[in-house]
This record gives sequence, structure tokens and C-alpha cells, in this order.
Amino acid sequence: ITLREITKQIGWTPKVVRTPPIESTTVKQIRTFLRSVKDERKAFLRKIGHRIHREVTSKDQWLRVTTLGCCREVGRAAFLISTPESKILVDCGEKPGSATNGAPYLYVPEIYPLDSLDAVVLTHAHLDHSGYLPLLVREGFRGPIYCTPPTRDLCALLLPDSGHIQESDADFVNKKRRRDGQPPIAPLYTKADAQRSLEQFVGVGLHRPVTVADGVRATFSNAGHILGSTFVTLEIKEFATGKEWRLVFSGDVGRTGMAILNDPELPEPADILILESTYGDRLHQAREEARKKLRD
Repeated sequence: ITLREITKQIGWTPKVVRTPPIESTTVKQIRTFLRSVKDERKAFLRKIGHRIHREVTSKDQWLRVTTLGCCREVGRAAFLISTPESKILVDCGEKPGSATNGAPYLYVPEIYPLDSLDAVVLTHAHLDHSGYLPLLVREGFRGPIYCTPPTRDLCALLLPDSGHIQESDADFVNKKRRRDGQPPIAPLYTKADAQRSLEQFVGVGLHRPVTVADGVRATFSNAGHILGSTFVTLEIKEFATGKEWRLVFSGDVGRTGMAILNDPELPEPADILILESTYGDRLHQAREEARKKLRD
């Protein structure tokens, strides 16, 4: 059957995605895992739909943004957006290289109980933005984790590996603790915890608004940082007036003119912009200088 015949029959023009010449075992493993939990995910998505479309319970109108990490520091990105009807968490990352607990401040009263969270919206897969999602799920979060499909697939690689490292580090420490007569410590989360959290990921394409909670829509646009990285725009509706407020979270922002990534896009105008500024006081080397360094 030809593309022309398909178009005639269905009234839509198909978008052809070519199969790569070399089969990817990584992609095959990710798809195999997603298929293995298809029944659980179907029930999960049905539950999400019922929660999103519940009746409005409050006549009050307010919005609060609580920073649970990533401000005045590098790492553990986590921002809680609260309204009378909904709670959304943007990112839930670790603090790289932290000698103590590098988790976001997940013990603050605003976020508890964790099953009161409607959703997590994830900007990208780097562990300083995603690394504590398995812990969040293990401690009681049962909602969806929205991100782009490439971010979901990268997390399917990174998070179980991170859980394996947590277990290995705990085993190493416990050998010494046993010699010293001390009780063992448990890993922050395990590989199994990470795999369990992957069942709650929901992939959403760029520029496709999706309702993530009652009165809250999220839209992803390309941030040009890594594969699948995004700006997140949250549109939050006032039920009494119908007015919408736009919050934009940058995640990490990439550079223009890179060889293997599309340029970052300008997100839509925002009422509130929360922007990463890790390199705001310094410059990267020029692209030509970086290319020369790589060639050398």
C-alpha cells in the first residue's frame, strides 16, 4: 500500500519515520519494558483522568510557588506549585556530589502527604532534575510524571542505574559498619524502586498542551540542553474569572548553533518566569574554540 492510498482512505497525511539502519538494543529494551506494564499503565491513566476531572471544591483563588531546592545552589531542582485545587511538582532532582543527603526538601508541610500531589512535570532527564523521583514514588506519590518521550526513555536508563549505584554504595559502607559493630544503612532507593517509578511516566510531545491537574495545563518547548530537554509552561486557570496565569520554568537552557541539538526556543510570554542562572555570571568558550579543542 502506498502513502497516497493511505491518505485517500483515512483523510490524513501520514508522517513517515524511517527505521534506523542499525537496530538499537537500548530502544528495544525500553519498549519491551513499557509493553510489559501496559495493563498497569492503562489502569493508571484511567485513574489520572478521574482525578483531573473531579468537581471543583474551593471558591478561593490563590497561587503559591514553593522552592524545594535548586535556588542559591546547584542541584536538587524541585518547585511546588499549589492552588486551592491542585499541587504540581516541577522536577525532583538530587544534589550532585553532596556528602550528606542531597534530596530536595521533601519534608516541608506544603508537599505532604505525597499522595496529595496531582502530578510531576519533568524538564529533562539529568539526575539533578530527575534523580529523586524513585524516592518520591517509594514514599507515596502515585500520580503521573509528565515529560517528553526522549526524557522518559533516558530516565529508563539513568534511574535504574542510579538505584544500582545507591545499592552498591550502601553495600560498600555497610561492610565497614559491620566490622565496626554498627547497624547497616539502607540505600536511599533501589534499582527496583527506580523501575517501579517508570510505570508512572507519561510521554508528551513538544507544543502539545496537556491537562495535568484540575485547571492546570502544561506545554513543553525545546530548551536545547540535551535530548528531550524542555521549557515547561504551566497555564493555571482561575475558576471564578476564567483568567489564566502563565508560569514558565526553564529547566536548563542550551546554546544556539550546536551541531547535534536544535536551538532552544523562546517560550510564550509569561506572567512568572523561573529561570536557571548557573552560568549567568560566566561565559562558555566560543563555539569555534570548542570545536578546535575537540578536533585537537
